[in-house]
Amino acid sequence: MYDLLHESNKATHGDESAESGWDPTCMHIQCFCHKLALIVNAGLKALSLQTLPPGKVKRSVLGFFPVLGKVTKEEEERDTNTQPSKVNEEPVPHLDDYEAGTESDYGNADKERSEEEEDDETLSDSKEPNTGTNRSTQNKHFKSTKLLQLTQKLDEIIKQITRSAAQRSYFEKTADNLRLKVAPLIAGYGIRWNIRYQSYQKAINARVVIDHIIKGDQENHSSGVFANVHFSPRDWEEVDNLNAELEVFVKLTSQMEGDSATCTHVIPKYLELKENLTGKIESSEESELLYPMYHAMLKRVNKYLDEAMRCDTLILATILHPCYRMHLFELGFGVDSTEVKDSLKLLRRVYRYTEMQEKKKASLKTPIDPDVGVIEKPVKPPTAGNSLMSRLASRMKVQPTAEANEIEAYLKADLLFKDDAIDHKTTPLLWWKANHSTYPNLAVMARAYLGTPGSSSTVKRLFSSAADAG
Repeated sequence: MYDLLHESNKATHGDESAESGWDPTCMHIQCFCHKLALIVNAGLKALSLQTLPPGKVKRSVLGFFPVLGKVTKEEEERDTNTQPSKVNEEPVPHLDDYEAGTESDYGNADKERSEEEEDDETLSDSKEPNTGTNRSTQNKHFKSTKLLQLTQKLDEIIKQITRSAAQRSYFEKTADNLRLKVAPLIAGYGIRWNIRYQSYQKAINARVVIDHIIKGDQENHSSGVFANVHFSPRDWEEVDNLNAELEVFVKLTSQMEGDSATCTHVIPKYLELKENLTGKIESSEESELLYPMYHAMLKRVNKYLDEAMRCDTLILATILHPCYRMHLFELGFGVDSTEVKDSLKLLRRVYRYTEMQEKKKASLKTPIDPDVGVIEKPVKPPTAGNSLMSRLASRMKVQPTAEANEIEAYLKADLLFKDDAIDHKTTPLLWWKANHSTYPNLAVMARAYLGTPGSSSTVKRLFSSAADAG
């Protein structure tokens, strides 16, 4: 894929450098799941719910590692007739005076900064300093600590119930007496936002049992474990609302994880998040507890969407998805937007190079693609809706026909897809396999771009290990 873009840029720019257009050092696919975690952390930080990272420790070793002080080098005697030089009396640094984890021992470990800190600085630098409008915007919504107090209280309740086998057994016995089937609680301890979500969700599902335990403890013991704890139905509702926002990102992370062909869905998911967050901001009041969270998340989504739109691979993978094509960019940015024009120019530039390469292969009589079958035409038209994916499906009607201009034929073809087929990971690959003869050059490009994963992490395994640590 790099060779394709590298040679394409060289062919289209002529005497310019082949590196002047596509730079692999900056135009690379960021892990989408990692970006989702940063978006969630920004929202939690706006609510004062972000878990602070531990202090700096040595990252290159596990446990204690003996570190010796630096050995001073003595000057060699050059002339035996001269008076002996004074020995360097600089004291050897003691182990207690030695700073662990210095640059000499751990390279650039001290120079590394978390991406969240860099993003915060970038967002703060972009603001206009000391203006009346800026101050009014910053004070537009007040950061309430009510959710922080509620979650801290809920964390303490969960820890008390799960701290010993006797407490866990009493929880199960209480659930049996109430004839309720609930899962055991887990103490998330704020390791990761998704573990916190799982911990709160189990507590919400078992809130009747928890309320019964708290009430019984307060009636039997005036100074019991839950003497001063009270969780009202309104408090449970606030925690449930917070968990509902986290659930969106948990499901989205599960959809995009792994090394499957998810690159084509990165930009659409960013646009969906932007649309949903904008709608929540417009429909919510400034006094609502989650209002600051929506604003912080929307800023991050806009930032990462701009990064994605600077990546040629993501743009081409999106256009080559038969459900998206240019319709997605037109709906997300506007028909006459710069994003639409630049994306179309990129598609035509890479297409010209691909067409030239395929002609060379044909002259050498090398086979391009094997014979494949044709997919059946769907019968029922898609149902129209208000969401972004439903509006995309409403633009697709019938099977495409071959035309002289391959790009125009592909972009203007009326296609029919169901709503659930748009998000399916195998939809674009199966469609191109069945229609490669209609669009031969674009099919070559589709093979190069649609197989790119949008995430570099196996999220389930990572999250499971975090749960074990709790």
